[in-house]
Amino acid sequence: MKSMKKVISSVFLCALMAVMGIFSLTASADVSDVKIDCKDAKTASTWGKSLSIAKDKFDVARITDKTQIVVTFEYKDKKQAENVTSSPIGLALQCYNNPDNALADDKGAVWAEVTPTTYDENSAIFYYQDLVKAYTSKDFSTVDYLHVIAPSNVAIKCKSLTITDCNDKAPETTTTTEAPKDESVSETTAETTAATTTVATTVSAAEKSDSSSSPIFLIVGIIAGVAIAVIVIVVIMNKKSSEAFDVSTGKFVDKKNLFDENKDEDKK
Repeated sequence: MKSMKKVISSVFLCALMAVMGIFSLTASADVSDVKIDCKDAKTASTWGKSLSIAKDKFDVARITDKTQIVVTFEYKDKKQAENVTSSPIGLALQCYNNPDNALADDKGAVWAEVTPTTYDENSAIFYYQDLVKAYTSKDFSTVDYLHVIAPSNVAIKCKSLTITDCNDKAPETTTTTEAPKDESVSETTAETTAATTTVATTVSAAEKSDSSSSPIFLIVGIIAGVAIAVIVIVVIMNKKSSEAFDVSTGKFVDKKNLFDENKDEDKK
């Protein structure tokens, strides 16, 4: 009986580990770290740019609420490091056209400077919350450039930049264009747009359903397989526990039959 419990416990433990592994793979499948090439970085100071990353090189909209931007840097003059009282390095989010942003100027342009929460002599960490606070929004789809800047007269140069926990793709955005003045054309355009939107939404929902249901079916299959295995083991163990080895025949026989035979012999 004890051996049966051990077998069942081992099977359940393996099943639990398998399910946890699947959940872990599912959760991390579309998230990864991104290392930015810093070979074009230059020495900068007094609000200058050490490195500029265009949207086609890295889309800031890919970041998640777990993202950290880790920057390492060096000083042009190491003696300047002794007099640093605030972070000698920062980030800036630049957008050419986002009039709805609270920081937008009269042309709709935005320049949002980001101060790191954590920094030391040669590195700084910028958290997702730091970027949201600086940009006054969680929607980074309008950001055209991510800059590494020197927000003081201390001359620095970006050495490396890693952006953690990024989505593989930026979320899709909907662009709006001005409708033609002609009413008939306007109605046709509106109908076409509505139809296109409906189809796109349906396809997107189907893709999400397929991608989310696949691991679920896999997990259900594993659990079902484990359940069947446990049932088979229980049946086998119960069968074994109801049998005994008959020395005279050299075979396993039902304990009840063996008991009846012994009882008959005693009567004789």
